[in-house]
Amino acid sequence: MSAIIRRILNNLKPDGTTERTVIIFGQPGSGKTTLLYLLHLGKVVTTIPSYGFNIEKIEAPTASGKPLKLIGWDIGFGCQSIDRAIDLVLPYWATSDALIWIVDASETDSLWFSENAAVLARALDAIDCERRLKDVKKDFPILV
Repeated sequence: MSAIIRRILNNLKPDGTTERTVIIFGQPGSGKTTLLYLLHLGKVVTTIPSYGFNIEKIEAPTASGKPLKLIGWDIGFGCQSIDRAIDLVLPYWATSDALIWIVDASETDSLWFSENAAVLARALDAIDCERRLKDVKKDFPILV
């Protein structure tokens, strides 16, 4: 898995010096905190449902060999509805460099996937609107 993540992070154009802000978001229990600490510590750690922000400075190795300096924001909201959390994080999304949307691949319920897609679509609309209001013109890569 880490080789795949390194290739994906390479798309953020690492230069070894520029720090990028990446928001990690998704449904509760999907592995957001696990991914953050995998990137930060290089290993999987046992976590509990997060409530609030877990923020870590990360130097992630990439496929190009240049480290990608990240400020990783894992936004957790415990077991509450994701819809409430979207409104809380909009100001942070508008100025971040990328979004990683985590999906629990072990979930087999098709209703869950359609709900997740609807929430992601709502979040992307809100991000686009917020970025226009703040006149942010940089690219915004999204990884699902």
